[in-house]
Amino acid sequence: MEPIKNRIVFALVQSTLMVTVLTFVLGPLRQGFPAQWPRLWLDLWWIAWPVAGVAIFFLAPLSRRLTARIVAALE
Repeated sequence: MEPIKNRIVFALVQSTLMVTVLTFVLGPLRQGFPAQWPRLWLDLWWIAWPVAGVAIFFLAPLSRRLTARIVAALE
């Protein structure tokens, strides 16, 4: 079992990276680059980040197990 501290840090790092990339790409696709773009991007980021962090915290162990099973089946 992975220590809780590792899971928390992983969820924080992974969600920060994932949300930064996705909101930066998807925001302009949806809204373009208006003059208030930085503010709109930050609004998207602050909404998505806690959702992603919680999801990663709870779903990462499942993702690791599924990945191991898929890789084992492919070998």
